[in-house]
Amino acid sequence: MRKGMTISGASLLGMVAVSWISILVIGGFWVYSMYRDFRFEADRLRQDHYAEQRNLVKAEVEDAVGLVAELRYSASQALLRELESRVRDVRALVEVLKHDLVQEPDEAVIRLATVRLMAAQDGSEARLYALHGASIYLISPFPRWIDKGDALAQIESALASTRTGRSKLSLKVPEGAAGCTLLLTVNEFDSFGLRVVAGASLEMAEESVKEKVLDRLSEIRYAKNGSLFGGTYAGESLLGPVRGRDMWNVIDVNGVKIVQELVAAAKSGGGFVSYVMPPLDGQRNAEKVSYVMPIPDWDWYVGTGAFVNDIENVINLKRKQLEQNIEDRVLLILAGMAALSLLALYLSHRLSRKLDNNVAAFIRVWTQATSGKDEIDIKSLYYSEFRQLAEAANYMVAELRAVQDALSGSLERFSSLVSNIPGIVFHCDNENGTWERKYVGGSVLEMTGHDPQMFIDGGSAAFKSIIHPEDREWVGRIYEDDLNSRSTYTADYRIIRKDGEIRWLSERGRVLRDDAGRHARIDGVIFDVSDRKLAEEEYYNHIHFLETLERIDRAMHMGGNTQEMLRNIMEAIRHAFGADRAWLLHPCDVEEETFTVRLELSDRMFANADGEGSEVSMDHCAREVFGGVLDSPVPLAYDPSTGREIPDYVRERYGIQSQLMFALRPRVGKPWILGLHHCREARVWTGEEIRLFTEAGRRLSDGLSTALVLDRLTESEEQFRTFSEQTMLGLLVLQENRIIFVNQATADIVETSVEELMALPPNGFERFLHPDDRDFVVDQGRRKQAGDPDVVPSYSWRVVTATGRVKWLHLHSKSTRVNGRTADLISLVDISALKRAEEDLESLVAQRTSDLARKAEELKRANAELTRLDDLKSFFLTTVSHAMRTPLTSVLGYSVLIRRELERALEGRNGGSLERAVDNLDVMETEGKRLHHLVDQFMELADMEAQGDLRTPDAHPVGEAIRKAVESAREECRTNVELTLEMDDSGTLPEINVSPAHLERVVGYLLENACNYTREGSIVVRVTSPNGAGIDLAVADTGKGIPDEELEAIFKPFHQVETGDTLVDEIKGAGLGLALCRMVVEKLGGRVWAESAKGRGAVFHISLPGAG
Repeated sequence: MRKGMTISGASLLGMVAVSWISILVIGGFWVYSMYRDFRFEADRLRQDHYAEQRNLVKAEVEDAVGLVAELRYSASQALLRELESRVRDVRALVEVLKHDLVQEPDEAVIRLATVRLMAAQDGSEARLYALHGASIYLISPFPRWIDKGDALAQIESALASTRTGRSKLSLKVPEGAAGCTLLLTVNEFDSFGLRVVAGASLEMAEESVKEKVLDRLSEIRYAKNGSLFGGTYAGESLLGPVRGRDMWNVIDVNGVKIVQELVAAAKSGGGFVSYVMPPLDGQRNAEKVSYVMPIPDWDWYVGTGAFVNDIENVINLKRKQLEQNIEDRVLLILAGMAALSLLALYLSHRLSRKLDNNVAAFIRVWTQATSGKDEIDIKSLYYSEFRQLAEAANYMVAELRAVQDALSGSLERFSSLVSNIPGIVFHCDNENGTWERKYVGGSVLEMTGHDPQMFIDGGSAAFKSIIHPEDREWVGRIYEDDLNSRSTYTADYRIIRKDGEIRWLSERGRVLRDDAGRHARIDGVIFDVSDRKLAEEEYYNHIHFLETLERIDRAMHMGGNTQEMLRNIMEAIRHAFGADRAWLLHPCDVEEETFTVRLELSDRMFANADGEGSEVSMDHCAREVFGGVLDSPVPLAYDPSTGREIPDYVRERYGIQSQLMFALRPRVGKPWILGLHHCREARVWTGEEIRLFTEAGRRLSDGLSTALVLDRLTESEEQFRTFSEQTMLGLLVLQENRIIFVNQATADIVETSVEELMALPPNGFERFLHPDDRDFVVDQGRRKQAGDPDVVPSYSWRVVTATGRVKWLHLHSKSTRVNGRTADLISLVDISALKRAEEDLESLVAQRTSDLARKAEELKRANAELTRLDDLKSFFLTTVSHAMRTPLTSVLGYSVLIRRELERALEGRNGGSLERAVDNLDVMETEGKRLHHLVDQFMELADMEAQGDLRTPDAHPVGEAIRKAVESAREECRTNVELTLEMDDSGTLPEINVSPAHLERVVGYLLENACNYTREGSIVVRVTSPNGAGIDLAVADTGKGIPDEELEAIFKPFHQVETGDTLVDEIKGAGLGLALCRMVVEKLGGRVWAESAKGRGAVFHISLPGAG
């Protein structure tokens, strides 16, 4: 027997332990107090230093943000002063021109000259200087990417009722383009009949302010090396050591996304961010605290930071002092522990000798008490301590007897409980790896119909034999898995009673293990849960019912058309029932000869029956089935339970074992049939499935009704749209004097587009009415829209098309209602040919009945020709006068300014007068060259009119002439730095019967036109010889393009494309270049034409024949 520790030894260890623990606790507390004081002092130093650095960086950032606000305010005030200065300059210039010009000029000419002078003084290319009526627009800077014509229209509309004042205007720009907000100052000078609008793009003005702000912020320094940093909310660095780099994903050693945290703090109005500074471009890699604030409206943040670990040197010195003090105190503690250990050894030795005597006496008494069968006689004991031990022993014996009696009673109660429990109680033992049932009690006979002894070891049947065959395998797996992984198991399974009834049982058991951890026994209980399983099945069926209907409802709202909707619903129904095939037939009518398979969805294992969309003959069998389905208010089931048999040829053809059919009765058209096929086995359709199928069919019928109505409505709308688009009859609807519907035929009649007609404002259609018919047609339309019955329903009138042609139309109108209001439905027929036929007939009759009338008609035509020639002469003189007056007015105006500047210079009043005079002389030289060019074009036009065929007898090379024209044009276009001119003549060009001078002049006309109307981009000249004889030349530009209706008119003399506004940068010439070009090309035996899409440039083509 192993000898244990003695009491004296335990006493020694206890005293030593107590003394040592006391010393260690006191010493540890002593050392801890020193360490705590050190930590407190270090934290206080860090906090003071941290707070000082935070206050410093916050104050610097607030000062920087205040500086930004001050710079922005100063820039805004300077911009306002600049706009007011432009208005004053315009007024002064107009006064000079009106007062000092020798002849009284036209007001329009003065305004135009004023705009040109202001444009000449503004050296910026990004501007919008324009004249529109009595309004002058001076907007600089102005974005290049915004169409000036569209911007001018928006400004004119926004300031239509403004005479004076200041406002902001946000321009509407194409999707994806940068926005633009204009600051506008409006002043109206009544004495001149002139309104001046000065403005500037706030975005472009802001860009210059941003550059100035960044320059000022980068110069700020504080403390020793403190500086500011900043960037955009997108992560780009604008200020600091890594300016221009994307810092969005920069992280420190702790995973902090530095810039993202800074941006978040700035967006919240400002805040501190702590992080470890990465070593960017030599930066110090240490812990840093930064403060950032936002710059409103710019999506910028500005901040600065300070390193917070400078205080660590002081703290490290104090830490070394603390370590030395701790070493001294540890030595003192060890010395005290050694002294106390010697004292404890002495005291324990004395105590052990006293305890040995007492223990010997205790052992003798305890031996006497434990050897007897009865209770110990307490009176026979002498010492009081042993008497207490004897009483305790007697009490233990009494308790043992009571426990034995209680155990016997518990066994009796357990037997009674088992016999009355509504279940089966069992006990199994593991004997050599086989589970043997040792006890089976409870309601065995009521639950299984078998005698309990059948399941006890040695009985005629095992309990496993009554488990349902489909459940035996997985119940065995549950036993094996649960017993190996845990101490309890649970299994729900079915049994087959002796009478054949199937019941659900729930078994719960617990496994007990022996000392080696092996399975020793199982105690468990089995309950009948058939009622619970039936309730669960009804609950799950109801949930399945609701979920299926919900899927059908969702499918009704999916799909772009009826077929897709039906397919989604049918797939949901087939999936819900687990059917092998789902189908829709239409029509379900026994009177029809055929029906169509409108939809068929099958499982991949079973091919489609007839194929979707196929037409099937209505035989006798089908009529009987359809009649039965139509007569039944509920679905018809063909399965073993109903007795309805599927015809043999149907079963063999489609592989059907059972089917379910239901008649759908939508509100539109004839009935449909919804059906399901089950091909795997003869499925019996349950009452719950039939109820679900009935409700699904009703939902499908409702969705089908809505879809069919919408399909008919869509078909009706499509038929009307097709009719309105294909008919030659013009159709339009007029409501409140505005066109709300118009077809293409109407647009063709008035020679415009449907979009332009729909965009007309109220009464805008009146512009197409002939002046002689306008009052009558307008009155009839107004009365018709008001619902007046006393109107003329049909009459003929004349229309003036968009190209200026006059046509005769016959009108039929009828009052109708659109959106609850009266409207006028109008149909138009072009009867111009009929009218012309009538006129021709009348002319023919008049010619044959009277020679005098014929002579009068000839005189009338001659007079009309003279009138036309006179009009052409007047138009020519007017155009020449206007084209020459504008440069002459500029020359005269600049002459007056030069005279004034020279007088000031001679009097010594203005040191910059000579420079401005030289600039004005440059403008006069430019206008003089322009005037000379106009005269040359007039002379050349007259010369070309008089000449005949310009082809030469000899053939000449063409390459050099074209290159010379390109080089000349390149010199002219050089003033526009954003425009490039290129030439592609890589192929071999033949010689043709054309003078090089004429060819050079023609190409020059086209290039001059392209340079005038292309602000930026490129001009490309391509020359090819497709057949090796003649040449094809194309000049393509990236200008604003030419409307389709102008592609032919631009080749007429004096014609210029109408823009609706007078833009200074687009006043180029008299409109003779393209006319001269066509005249020369046609006299050379070729042809010239243009192609363009408005807003995307233009391409001019020349085709000249080969030598011959």
